[in-house]
Amino acid sequence: MDVLIFGGSGFVGQHLARTLQDCGHAVYIASRHDRPVAAGTVRPYQIDRLPALLDSLGDDYAIVNLAGESINSGRWSPARKERILTSRLHLTQAIVQAISQTNKKPSVLINASAVGYYGYSETTVFTENFPPGKGFLADVTNQWENAVLPAEESTRVVRLRLGVVLGQNGGALGRMVLPYRLFIGGKVGTGKQWLSWIHVEDVARLIHFSMQTPAISGPVNATAPKPVTMNQFGRSVAGVLKRPHWLPVPAFALELLLGEMAEIILQGQHAVPQAALEHQFTFRYADLDTALQNLLGTGR
Repeated sequence: MDVLIFGGSGFVGQHLARTLQDCGHAVYIASRHDRPVAAGTVRPYQIDRLPALLDSLGDDYAIVNLAGESINSGRWSPARKERILTSRLHLTQAIVQAISQTNKKPSVLINASAVGYYGYSETTVFTENFPPGKGFLADVTNQWENAVLPAEESTRVVRLRLGVVLGQNGGALGRMVLPYRLFIGGKVGTGKQWLSWIHVEDVARLIHFSMQTPAISGPVNATAPKPVTMNQFGRSVAGVLKRPHWLPVPAFALELLLGEMAEIILQGQHAVPQAALEHQFTFRYADLDTALQNLLGTGR
């Protein structure tokens, strides 16, 4: 199968491209710039010429859209919040329109979203059946998912609600463990906020599994089966790195430093991968200690 990835040069996209290549798929990285990538073949594109790009693929192909401005690379100024939203909506709308204009439809469109869709809660366990919550990220992901829905008229669509993706050389893990490497790790805020996490290898495997499983459609929580609180996460990191878990970071300090963006650290959601488990997907890293040993253990 041909697989066209938007956002294929990013952290998750690179892992996905390697995984799909290893499984024998022809992987194409849609890019506005003809730059080399670690895995896959670059296919330069212009957003108003996407139908031609789709027509250039084989008869059996899938589209994976992971593109969008990072939510955690700077304070949420009004301009950044607008870019976070429009970077997702404009490309997704263009992909959906291109699918409607080509006679050669993809077998599946997997479009990224996030568990921020549910809003925040310390008590609710969120499955894919829950409605959208409140807040900036809930609004962004709700609009993002709504933008892809018209493609369901002709194509199987999976809305991949990503948790916090843990991996080496990218993602959030490096920043999250740095205080522990410096011997100043500890509870963040109340420590009771939930962290719905997933190993990057399992993200790539779940995307591939969703491509290959026609019964999967609609929202899919891309999170490990055993989420943890932030305090539990810190204690697990401390245990793997053999560092203390002792210095608390008060909420007001993060709010002063990060502004509104601090909410993604100080609040969370307990999301569970009901759809993946019901379709018999097997996680290689179902619990946090196993994932952290793989990513941080033995001198890494």
